[in-house]
Amino acid sequence: MQCLHMYRTAANRGRAAIAAWPAIVCGLALAACSDSPFDPVDRALPEPAVPLAAALNPASPTEPFDGFNSSFWYRSTHTLGRGPLVPANVTVAASQLRLGVEADGFEGAEIGTLTTFGAGAYAARLRCNAPRGALCAFFFYQPQVGDYADEIDIEILAGTREIWFTTWVRGRRTNHVSRTLTFDPALQTHTYGIVRSGSSVAFYVDGNELARFRRKVPTSRMALLVNAWWPTWLAPAAASTGSLDVDWIDWS
Repeated sequence: MQCLHMYRTAANRGRAAIAAWPAIVCGLALAACSDSPFDPVDRALPEPAVPLAAALNPASPTEPFDGFNSSFWYRSTHTLGRGPLVPANVTVAASQLRLGVEADGFEGAEIGTLTTFGAGAYAARLRCNAPRGALCAFFFYQPQVGDYADEIDIEILAGTREIWFTTWVRGRRTNHVSRTLTFDPALQTHTYGIVRSGSSVAFYVDGNELARFRRKVPTSRMALLVNAWWPTWLAPAAASTGSLDVDWIDWS
């Protein structure tokens, strides 16, 4: 109706145009605010095809951890958070990888791939049985870049049901959301997945999509890692030990 009145007289055109400016400005502001990089469940927008089901529920996982393949994985040795990542805390037995953490000395453990990955579907069967104050993670990281690295994270705050999904581009956090799991991640293993399409990053737990980022997502090739460690920004439990247990990791 306002558009119709705007064409009736020159005077009305002027008044209507002036009156319309607040609405136009407001509309532009709302459009800018609604341009969120986070979309929790919307699958309506087209995405490049990714073999999702195969990775999140593999018939034969790519890495079943029947042993430690040192030609594909490395054990980290650097300091992270409150203490060192100790290679001796990385063990494989009974087809399970164990990354041990120890509050006495704040030791942690980490492994990563010697190769890098781009778009695809990736999943790990994990149990975060670490003490409160530690962190269990399944993530991508751009090697040999340092402070300007790209990163894609699934992080479980040990001793809680809180899980974080985050992306970083050139060392800056570009997307982040926290969710509460419906189960205790310390009691048994669950499947955690990351799907990279090149235009989005989606996160899954037990096959259910919990987050999807479509803007400011990293597109670089990155190494795939799992770790358990003691961040300086979490209060550690005293004299506690625990582990991140990994049944398998799969990618396709």
